[in-house]
Amino acid sequence: MKKKTLTVLFAFFIALSLCACGTSKDGNSDDQQNKDQELPFDPDMREASFDEQKPDNMQIVQLPIEEEKEDESENTDTSDEDTQDNGKLPKYKSAQSGSIEEAITLYMWDEFGFKEPDDGSVAIPAYVIIKTTETDDITNVYGDFWVYTYKLEDKNMMCESGGSYPGVFHLRQNENGYEVASFDMASDGSGYMSSLEKMCDGDEELQQRFLDVSSADNNECINARISFLRWYAYDNELEIETYQDFGWDPVSLSKVFEDEEKTEEQDN
Repeated sequence: MKKKTLTVLFAFFIALSLCACGTSKDGNSDDQQNKDQELPFDPDMREASFDEQKPDNMQIVQLPIEEEKEDESENTDTSDEDTQDNGKLPKYKSAQSGSIEEAITLYMWDEFGFKEPDDGSVAIPAYVIIKTTETDDITNVYGDFWVYTYKLEDKNMMCESGGSYPGVFHLRQNENGYEVASFDMASDGSGYMSSLEKMCDGDEELQQRFLDVSSADNNECINARISFLRWYAYDNELEIETYQDFGWDPVSLSKVFEDEEKTEEQDN
């Protein structure tokens, strides 16, 4: 009987201890008290904890920078056409797409071998247009079509070679502008005068104009040369101040030579 009473009292004290542990002084449970002590949600605190994850954040920040660098490398054109590579000059490009000048240039580059000089130089035209006429759907351009090859030495374009192609270009128009239908060129040597007379069809004034611009030291030819070189320097962002023929003094690109015929008229 005494043993049974002690067992009941022991069980009672265990139950009382458990109740005391699960209840606070104010009668609330520990879980409820912990919930009452929780801080309200603070988005700044959440961002701060995210920022503490430095390795992840660094990767997220760096990705756009890496992609931008890749895009820049993809958009960079390192071809010989647009940049100097080991002293090789950019190719000459016409000022206006679809123009008569571009059509003539493309024809001469393809037909006469000026498209890609092998020695790192550049071919630049210097066209002297004498007369332009229209026949049906054909545009006839008479002139002496000079081409020179240069190498850039400091700010001076040193001429390596040059030549003229006197004749008449016959051009027609398409959806992209002008294209060359054919080219009649005066003959070399002893056949030059007879072929010139035939090309000019008895027009003595036109024939004389061809003779005037057949010399490279004619002011009209020099001005055309300067004009084309100016455009080339501007188009390729090159510092070019002069050009020079072998054995001659440099010629400034800032200079304009007066037309010889106008000078003679003023003197008279």
